[in-house]
Amino acid sequence: MLGALAFMSKVLTWCVQGQPQGDRNLGFRICYLASRAEPKQLVHALGLEIEGSADEMPVDNWWVARLTKSGWTVLWSEDQGFGQASSDKIAEQLYDFQTYICEVNETVMHSSAEFWHRGEQIWKMSHDGSDSDRRNLSETGTLPDGYKQIRKKHFALQDADVENVDHIFDIPLNLAALDIGFRHEEYLEEGDVDQFLVLTAPKKKGFLSRIFGA
Repeated sequence: MLGALAFMSKVLTWCVQGQPQGDRNLGFRICYLASRAEPKQLVHALGLEIEGSADEMPVDNWWVARLTKSGWTVLWSEDQGFGQASSDKIAEQLYDFQTYICEVNETVMHSSAEFWHRGEQIWKMSHDGSDSDRRNLSETGTLPDGYKQIRKKHFALQDADVENVDHIFDIPLNLAALDIGFRHEEYLEEGDVDQFLVLTAPKKKGFLSRIFGA
């Protein structure tokens, strides 16, 4: 119950329809992966470690769990750049498993989703809400069924908007959610997953380590 309240308080730092107000340091700045690999397979492939289990969805922590309805394994990272930094591992260690990388930064209304399989990025889509063009949407690769309908819906909402809401932000995340069955602002109950496993957050490299590769 406490986890649910903490999670919802984070979601409610944004006003109606996801627009930031006040402190722009609030909101999600995260990355989540979804893979057909089993939870422990995914953790091992990405070089992470399991710290323990949790009775409810961890908040402000790294975790992994398999969704009971869709069967996808979701790995939550508090580091927005973790997915991009792990692209080589995804291509090599998760070669046989379909895998999504989704990025969310609500402080600048950036969102992206990309789909990998057999060592290749099949498609990628991203939106940068800090751009002067609110309607910007970058697309590469062969996009899945359902894309045209989602794009049409959200661009129509953007054209009709009078409240300065960024509707295009939702397109990459909703496209991935069609397959995964999950978005970042959804609180998962105990019955929604097989088990929550808490992960040890990897240590960030210092300045000298980044330069010399130590």
